[in-house]
Amino acid sequence: MNKLLPLALILLLAVPSLAQSELGITFEEDMIVNSLVFGIGAFSSYVYIQTDEAMSIAAYECSIELSSAQLFVLNVTGPNGWTNFGDGTNHLVGFQTPLPVGPDGWVVVCTMDFLLTEPGTWIVLEVGAATPSSFDPPTPGFANGINPDILVPCSAQSGYINDEFAVEGMSLTQVKALFD
Repeated sequence: MNKLLPLALILLLAVPSLAQSELGITFEEDMIVNSLVFGIGAFSSYVYIQTDEAMSIAAYECSIELSSAQLFVLNVTGPNGWTNFGDGTNHLVGFQTPLPVGPDGWVVVCTMDFLLTEPGTWIVLEVGAATPSSFDPPTPGFANGINPDILVPCSAQSGYINDEFAVEGMSLTQVKALFD
């Protein structure tokens, strides 16, 4: 019995961390809000990373698929020498200086400006893996700012735009069920 307890502790410590980093869309620069009630016009959204697996971000990658042909990307910018080797909806981004993660565990990595020319019942800004992806299987993710060789895969949190009612806190399945 005395030998089993140390073995159990070793096995417990050998289990990888269950922490899950998230890469997503928010419509507020200083808090995570994944939905927006909006009509026609220009607006901004922000790509963020929420993590406890790194203190800074050297690079990130993701794609953002727009579910409406009436939604256009006007501009995409970022801090700290932000360079996108992809395009407005396929982000393959490096930072000249790693971007520090805030004390609350998240950081805005870019600003995306959009133009909505016609309102829709709901529009999804779906976050997914970049093309090409550095991860296997393909997923959004980032490179650790202290050691960029450490790649951290992230779960994806999409953004939702609606001109009739707020869908904050709802999953995509729940939102789709509203229209069935």
